[in-house]
Amino acid sequence: MKPRTRCGDSRHSHRLSPLHDVVHTWQARLAAAPAEEAFLVGGCDDSDGVDLTDVLGTRP
Repeated sequence: MKPRTRCGDSRHSHRLSPLHDVVHTWQARLAAAPAEEAFLVGGCDDSDGVDLTDVLGTRP
């Protein structure tokens, strides 16, 4: 039986959910970027915009 290393121990004790939440948020932001750019370039009024956290929700 191999001795466990710190890296091996951390694999069992650390959760990746916070990292997945960050990745998901940035994927959504990047996916929305072309539409947002077209909206702004088109000269549309953006004063009544919606915050991204209102759309995606807050992180737990």
